[in-house]
Amino acid sequence: MAWIRSAGRVLAIGGAVLLAGCGGPSVHLEQPVGQTHTTSAIARGTPRGQQDSPFEPVVVVIAEELQKACGLPEPQAEGPTFDFDSARLRPRGDDVLARVASCVGSGRLGNASLRVVGHTDPRGAAHYNQQLGQYRAVAAMQHLVDLGVPRRKVSIESRGERDAKGTDPASWALDRRVEIQLEQPR
Repeated sequence: MAWIRSAGRVLAIGGAVLLAGCGGPSVHLEQPVGQTHTTSAIARGTPRGQQDSPFEPVVVVIAEELQKACGLPEPQAEGPTFDFDSARLRPRGDDVLARVASCVGSGRLGNASLRVVGHTDPRGAAHYNQQLGQYRAVAAMQHLVDLGVPRRKVSIESRGERDAKGTDPASWALDRRVEIQLEQPR
C-alpha cells in the first residue's frame, strides 16, 4: 500500500512539473543564420485587439550621415521594410540598399564600414526581442553582402527592446526598425 502512495506522489509531482513547463509563452528562435524567421510572440497580459497587425512593416532606416555621403534622397518613403515579427526583408526599397551597397562596396565610401542595428518594440519577452532584433540585423547585413558589400565591412548588433520608447501602436511602429549606420573608427 505504501508503494502505491509513493507512486501516486511521484505521478502528481511529475504532472505538476509538466504543467508548470507549459504555463508560460514559448520562446524559441534558435535557427541557423541565412534562414528567414516568422513567428508570433505576444506579451503576457496583452489583451486581444491590442496586438499589432501582421501587416505592419518594420522599416530599415539609413542614418542621415550615410544618406548624405551616398547621395540618397530624403525621406525614404519607399525604403526597405520587414514584415511585423519577421526577419525577412520585403523587396520594396531594394534600390535604396543597392545604392548603399554600391557606395560602400566600391563607391564614395569604399573604405568605410557599416553597423547594422536591429530594434524591436517593448512587447514580448526581452530575450525574444533581443533575438528578433539580431535576426533582423543579420537579414539586412546578408542582403547588403548579397549586393556586393564585403562581409568584413559590416558589423551587426541587436538592441532588442532596450531603446524602445513607444506606448501605443503608432509609437511601437517607430520602435521596430533596423538602422544602417557608418561604423565609427575605434
